[in-house]
Amino acid sequence: MRTSPRTYRVWLYTRSGCPECDEARQWLTARSIPFTEELIPANPLGTSGSGETTPIGTPLLVVGDRAVYGFRPVAFELALRRAQSG
Repeated sequence: MRTSPRTYRVWLYTRSGCPECDEARQWLTARSIPFTEELIPANPLGTSGSGETTPIGTPLLVVGDRAVYGFRPVAFELALRRAQSG
């Protein structure tokens, strides 16, 4: 019995004026990978487990439960393959 492919969502968190974000967007688009883009404000702050605030780096690619910081095509490819294989 053949099962249907597993579905997963791809999110790309970007910032205005971020050249790596542009490269990541172009990389996904060139491969016809559907994704949702979220624009992060210019001075975003996240909260670490200790309650301290830390900047959120961009681009940030989230595939299913995997995250890749920065534009790293090999890591993008690996995250996508792992999500496809379940």
